[in-house]
Amino acid sequence: MGNKMLTVSVAAYNVASFLRETLESCVIPEVLDDLEVIVVNDGSTDETARIAEEYQKRYPLTFRLINKENGGYGTTVNRSIEEAKGKYFKLLDGDDRFNQKGLRQLVEFLRQTDADWVITRRIKYADGTDEKEEESPLWLKFCDRIYQPEEIADSRFSSVIGMWQVTVRTEILKQRMMKLPEHRLYTDQLFVYYQMSHIRSIAFLNYSVYEYRIGREEQSVSRTSSVKHADERIENLRMMLGDYALHHKEYGLNREFIAHRLMNYYCQGILLYCMLPVSRDHRTSIMKLEKKCKSETPDVYYGVYHYRRMIPLLRYTHYYAYYLLARRELCLPV
Repeated sequence: MGNKMLTVSVAAYNVASFLRETLESCVIPEVLDDLEVIVVNDGSTDETARIAEEYQKRYPLTFRLINKENGGYGTTVNRSIEEAKGKYFKLLDGDDRFNQKGLRQLVEFLRQTDADWVITRRIKYADGTDEKEEESPLWLKFCDRIYQPEEIADSRFSSVIGMWQVTVRTEILKQRMMKLPEHRLYTDQLFVYYQMSHIRSIAFLNYSVYEYRIGREEQSVSRTSSVKHADERIENLRMMLGDYALHHKEYGLNREFIAHRLMNYYCQGILLYCMLPVSRDHRTSIMKLEKKCKSETPDVYYGVYHYRRMIPLLRYTHYYAYYLLARRELCLPV
């Protein structure tokens, strides 16, 4: 795999305003030689490529720029996986950054582990301010040793782990990862989901590595963007449900681990329909999704009762409660 310990994939599309801060967060003298930072310029029309070239020239053994035609977030991940030489792989959006202390600790830990997944905390910080919030995740009680998925009794923790927290062995991605689709948002959900059936060991670390910028309306996780690109998010959900319907018997001891992840995405999908303009068609779409889920993935269908009270309410009222819920000020979890 090469002599690098960690490959960082930076998805970069018109992020010139943020990219220096993003790349500078990787410049840590103690671990710089262990890092491979691949900046995939996804057809940007601003100064993104020029800024990445600066870092490539300054740190040629660490930073690498790849220019390509615009294909969307998933294609930047696909390309990085193909090129990655590090033992481990981690995503970093071009408008976010790493906590330098946390990144240094992570690399030091990676030198001494063979865990398939290494899970770390994240920090949210408000755009244009010094305001920060460090998450207190459900899985904190699992820190300090390496677990097998079946060892974790409360496997619901898997539903709240996103690309921000995950560092994965690159070999798993190269050998097992399905290609992410082009020109579609929210493929980071697929990135995490498709790994889960191949994870055999998990290490949890009680410190933050990823610093996640919030507060910009153009972000994919904003309410505006979620509504605008609802079809893409729903299509990702359908892909995951289809995969689970076909392969869940092969997942073995990872099945419950994966099912809880899918339940969370399913609830988000129903919630997303309620964020869209109120219409009979959207109620019908919810009913069709529910019917298909009950038929093909019944453990997911019945399991979501434990996640959101809106699901049993919709079912109890034959989905007429949709008209009430769709008028409420709802938001998706970040």
